[in-house]
Amino acid sequence: MQKYRWTIIIVILVTSIPIAINFILLFPSFTSIVGDNTEWLSFWSGYISAAVAFVILHIQRMDSKKQIENNKKENKRENEENRKLQLNILKYQQEMQWLNMFRQASIEYVSAYTYNDLVHSINVMRENPKDAFKILGHLLERLAKCDTNLAYVGMRGKNMEKLYNTCASFFILYNDVIDDVQHIMVYIINSKNPTFEAFCIDSTDMQITEDMKHIISFVAAQKDLDMEQRFNDVAMSRIKCIEERAAEIRDVFATYIATEQKRIDEILTKNLKQ
Repeated sequence: MQKYRWTIIIVILVTSIPIAINFILLFPSFTSIVGDNTEWLSFWSGYISAAVAFVILHIQRMDSKKQIENNKKENKRENEENRKLQLNILKYQQEMQWLNMFRQASIEYVSAYTYNDLVHSINVMRENPKDAFKILGHLLERLAKCDTNLAYVGMRGKNMEKLYNTCASFFILYNDVIDDVQHIMVYIINSKNPTFEAFCIDSTDMQITEDMKHIISFVAAQKDLDMEQRFNDVAMSRIKCIEERAAEIRDVFATYIATEQKRIDEILTKNLKQ
């Protein structure tokens, strides 16, 4: 009812105008009515037909106007949804491009921080400590390149800080291990007749980690070991922690990549749900 309030008011006004005109024309005498029944019947027929047509036209116009407004709102809503969808698709593509680059950089990173290369350098150290030292030098260069590539690609998401801290701590550990092993190689290279007993004494003044000093003390206390083999035993014991941490960091990277893949997929799935 509220919807057609103005329409009803207009109809009442339109139908009352002729009556009002008639009374005005007759004023001050209201004893007669202008025109006979036939004329008034003809007038009202034409007038009401015109009034009804006008009302119908007005209603149609209002409905048409409302429909146009609804169509505009619907088109605006669809355009807004399409715009959001296009932006989300673009964002998804950009994020996937980053994730693919990060996945490749992480593979190179994990492969560079390998335990096997350290074992290889120690095996070479038995026969040629200079070549073993060069192997570790090349390994450090490769690590620096992989670190740079990973930093260039960058990290994203809520787990970024955890991954960054894991990489930073592993970087420090790996470099400490290499530095400790290189001290053994440098000692063997620079000594004319290197002995493990002399190395134990000289190691107290070396800039090596506390973990390395504990390993040297432990190996020195073993009575059933070949003295010439003890250099190798110290080095192998020192790099053992890398094997354990390398497996851990692989899991951290795998978890991070899976989490980021889920986050990126939700860019499109959220839009579809809406």
